[in-house]
Amino acid sequence: MAVISKNDDIKVGNHTYHIQTEFYSSSNRLVTNIFKDGKIVKRIEREPEPGEDVSEQVKKQHLEILERIREGRKAVRGIRIT
Repeated sequence: MAVISKNDDIKVGNHTYHIQTEFYSSSNRLVTNIFKDGKIVKRIEREPEPGEDVSEQVKKQHLEILERIREGRKAVRGIRIT
């Protein structure tokens, strides 16, 4: 299976975030890594919902994280990003 991946850079205030979301078929996990100013600050992992298109789930999770960071939310999935 091909790697399903989304990547974006966004600037919020004085910080640049790189958001990388991928599906790993080997572990059956959706993984989002959040980098702030080049350093990883958060990793979010979850299992995909059964019966739903994995590529759509990658896109949905990725956009959710982007939106939360753009809105200036300090917590993403319950864990604080500073």
